[in-house]
Amino acid sequence: MEKNIEEDANPNKLKQLLEEFYKLEGNNMPEKRKRLNHYIIKIKQNIRDDQELSAFTKMLKTDDIKQQKLKIEILLQLRRNDQLLHMLKEADLISTAKITTNLIFLSDMFSQMKCEDFFKNIVPFIPFSATEKIINRLVKVLTDEDLAEGYFEANNDQI
Repeated sequence: MEKNIEEDANPNKLKQLLEEFYKLEGNNMPEKRKRLNHYIIKIKQNIRDDQELSAFTKMLKTDDIKQQKLKIEILLQLRRNDQLLHMLKEADLISTAKITTNLIFLSDMFSQMKCEDFFKNIVPFIPFSATEKIINRLVKVLTDEDLAEGYFEANNDQI
């Protein structure tokens, strides 16, 4: 039997958090960053169940580039790597650039994914420029020599 998220949570909790997402603003970048960080802390305090967190982040709909960037930042901070990979495959160039510059996400992705899977399931679906950025960042994020060698060998096989 699948767990109903609303049974465990305050029925208005997710709705309230969603409303706050759409109201995130600030007069300048430091103020916006501060509000975003407070919002992420609030999410972590109110949503502790992984299934509920996944449902919440999937409910974040974006209407413009600003909201898209905020959503990506939230997903990065909450380490929702599956959703980020999905966005990477479907995203526009701005979103792709934001995701591919996050070294923590890339490090997590490379350590959790086999080399062959990366080149078969990710590379064909993302823009070439994003693939190039990711491969260039391999040097910064891969600390395991065997894993790094596997990625570079798999990359050479794909070329």
